[in-house]
Amino acid sequence: MRRSTAWALGAAVVVTLAFWGYLAWLARIPTPDAIEEKRALFGWAVLELILAIAAVFVALARDRGAAAVQAGAILATGAIIVGMAEGMAALGMIHWNLALEHLFNEDAPMAWKFDPDPGLGWKRAPNDKWISPSISDVESGFSMRAARLKMLNFTYDGYGFRNPKTYAQADVVLIGDSYIEGGNADDSETIARRLEGQIGRPVESMGVAGYGTLQNLINLDWNAPKLHPKVAVFFFFEGNDLYDDAEIESMWAVTDVDYSKSDLGMARFHEYDKRAFVHNFLHYAMRWADPILPNNAPYAGTIKAGPRKGERVLFADYAAVAWSPWVENRWKIALATMRKAAALEKSRGVKTIFVFLPIKERVYRRYVDLAKGAGMENWTFWPIRDQFQSFCKEVGDACLDLTEPLEKDVAAGGMPHLPTDSHWSLEGTDLVARSLAPLIRGLLPAP
Repeated sequence: MRRSTAWALGAAVVVTLAFWGYLAWLARIPTPDAIEEKRALFGWAVLELILAIAAVFVALARDRGAAAVQAGAILATGAIIVGMAEGMAALGMIHWNLALEHLFNEDAPMAWKFDPDPGLGWKRAPNDKWISPSISDVESGFSMRAARLKMLNFTYDGYGFRNPKTYAQADVVLIGDSYIEGGNADDSETIARRLEGQIGRPVESMGVAGYGTLQNLINLDWNAPKLHPKVAVFFFFEGNDLYDDAEIESMWAVTDVDYSKSDLGMARFHEYDKRAFVHNFLHYAMRWADPILPNNAPYAGTIKAGPRKGERVLFADYAAVAWSPWVENRWKIALATMRKAAALEKSRGVKTIFVFLPIKERVYRRYVDLAKGAGMENWTFWPIRDQFQSFCKEVGDACLDLTEPLEKDVAAGGMPHLPTDSHWSLEGTDLVARSLAPLIRGLLPAP
């Protein structure tokens, strides 16, 4: 073997091993900085590996000139194909996130299967139905393999809400976001179905993923009266309802939005970075490489004591956002919206229950040892929980703060949230149903 060939092979091997070895080292450091650096370098590592393979191919060939031409042609062809794929995404001809999900049989339509709507911004299609794998919001965000292998049924009624049938009348309507629609839950595991089993009266879920208080008020005004309810339960989630309100206000401010129905639903409004080929392909590549280069979620804790001691729990980063004048102003808007909801239902003779839905971090904070280096020990919670109580005394027929019952469940060894997701587990959903049932019974007239 020529000395130049040996040098070329040695350089390719050393650089490749150094690059991927560094990624493997980063993969063992579950801190936000290390996780972000690994994600940023992974694509470059894949490119380096391709170039290293090409270099080895040329170096080992008998006719290195011809091999270099072949390798260059292959690399150029690949670059052209990738460029065409990116161009199609940029022109809106293909949404590679959805295309790759379908190709690998991992469709997650709950995340994108909405129809545009000029009033609400988006809504579900009436009488829709599908089956989807369990998708964790935290795991998917960090390209992690799913810890929960389960297929979930999603069934929607004639109004476009997640109920097994279309009710002509429902004594109770539930207004809220993905917690009420049933994020990462089967049809039989939604809060509406579990509550229905508790009170023995028809309960309509009107929860829609991504809705904030402004859309919830419209739902309460436009759609709830169709079912002639006796009680309306209005859920406020402190994690993202304020952001969702700001998002829908921004959408309403755009006057030339095309609200016509399409096969892509609301996904056709996604920006290029969500449609891009390389971005979405690398997401899957990172998951395929997970056994060798483990993907981590930076915000985690382990249960301190009890039957689940040592069990790992993943968190979103809601509590990483500090209280600010912007957040305070959004909270004032949300309070004003809920006051309108209370006044609206009072004028219609409908009893209202307002429910404070805490973020997972607030519930588990005292009962977990936090991951080192993630900075979670410095997170603070917004002061809206106490202010919610003041609001309830002012306007509500009844109120329920779910923080304490959920905390007590964790303290007793329970797991009211899915360990790898922000949403409730079936255990938590049943707990919420049991907590709500006495309040609802007290407000319902005799059947």
